[in-house]
Formats: sequence, structure tokens, C-alpha cells
Amino acid sequence: MPAAAHKAAISFGLVYIPVALFTATQENRISFNQLHKDSHARIRYKKVREDTGSEVSSDEIVKGYQYAKDQYVVLTDEELEKMKTPKDRAITIQQFVPKGSIDPIFFEKSYYVVPEGSDKAYNLLLTSMQKKEVIAVAQTVLGTKETMLVLSPNSEGIVIETLFYLNEIKAMPKSIMHTEVTEAEVNMAAMLIDAMIGEYRPELYKDQYESRLLEAITNKIEGREFVSAEKPETPNNVINLMDALQRSIDAHKKPDLAGVR
Repeated sequence: MPAAAHKAAISFGLVYIPVALFTATQENRISFNQLHKDSHARIRYKKVREDTGSEVSSDEIVKGYQYAKDQYVVLTDEELEKMKTPKDRAITIQQFVPKGSIDPIFFEKSYYVVPEGSDKAYNLLLTSMQKKEVIAVAQTVLGTKETMLVLSPNSEGIVIETLFYLNEIKAMPKSIMHTEVTEAEVNMAAMLIDAMIGEYRPELYKDQYESRLLEAITNKIEGREFVSAEKPETPNNVINLMDALQRSIDAHKKPDLAGVR
């Protein structure tokens, strides 16, 4: 079993449920190193002292808060840990809200929640949330920040998702002009949605760009010509919105286009 990212106890009223949090996602993307343009030597970043320019190791670095120009107060990890109250160490449920009632823009990172000797209390909370079709809004201190959380039940257990605070959400960069649409256009768009609707099946979706990228890398390694991706044909006739919707509906009725591209 991988190491837990965080250990705490869920505070559900007067019920405490010891749990461990494990990261639920991982990066599987192709990564590139930075190289010098001519020699292809690796470009690396080093941590250096501002006053001498000499490189420093991780064990020489401490956390400092700048309270005035070039004036810092240092807080050790032990001191930061001593500041935490029992409430800070707990995942305290503040309220329950209807499932799906939180705007997805607030969600940040996901964790699996695993009970640690608290299986009955854990399953009681899980089953109760499933029955009431609710999710739990909670708070805890992660690192040096009090973090908003949502506990959500799924078929396997409880998942925690960290939330951004309201003051961390940026405003829409530009106001959207809400132009009028006709009832016929809405009905046609609804027909297109009906033609494309179905159960979400994550196994059907793959990173096709990464596959092409891997193929291009292999071609270059083996000295083959770099081939550009095929460009889709651009329609040269201008069509109106209703025509575009109708053609889209017709396309999704065809058996060869019914699957995921």
C-alpha cells in the first residue's frame, strides 16, 4: 500500500472516525527536459543563496515570513505543528449539502479516504450520506493552510475533494452577452443533446494527442520523417445555426459515428 498523504479523524458530531487520505489522481503525461539549443546539454535549476550565490541543499532551507524589508521570522516544522489544535488536526464536518449543489469551479484535488480501525463508523457515515443523497462540507489544516473539503460517497467508499475558498476564485474575465435564441433553435439543440446522451464510460476516452506525440518521438529516434497530423476538411460553405444543428444530428444518427472518436 502506498504511503498516506495525510492522516486525521473525521469529526461527525461527537463521532470521530480515524482515516488516512491517499491521492486519487496521478500525472501520466509525456514530459520534456529543457536543453541548450546547440549542445543539447540539460538546463537545470539550482537553489542558491541570494547573498553569496552558492548552492544549498534541502536540509539547509527553513521557512521564513518577511515582516519588513529583508527582515524575516523563522518558523520550524515543529513550531508549526505545535500551533495546531485538536480541531485543526480533525476533518470537521460543518454541514451537509445536496449532492451536485457545489459549482465544479471550487474543486481542486481528490483523495481516497480509507478507515483506520474505524470501519463501522466509516460505513455508517458512507451509508447515511448515500441514503440522504448529500455530500459533507468540512475543514481541516493541511500543511500551513486551513483547507475546505467535500466528502462525497461513491460505490467504493468516501472521496475527499479539496475546495478553493471564494476569494481564490477569479471573476469571469469578460461578461457574456446573453443573446436571444429561438424556441426552434433550443428544440433542435435539445435533439442534438438527446442524440449524444449516454452513460459516462471513462474507459472509452484516451489521450489521442499523446499517442501521436509518442509516435512522432519514435519516428525521430529512428530517423524517420516527421509527419504532420492530417487536417480536417474545412467546410467552405457558410451555413446557419439551424443547418449546423441539423447536420450534427444527422451525423450522430449514423452508425459509424455513434461511438467515441
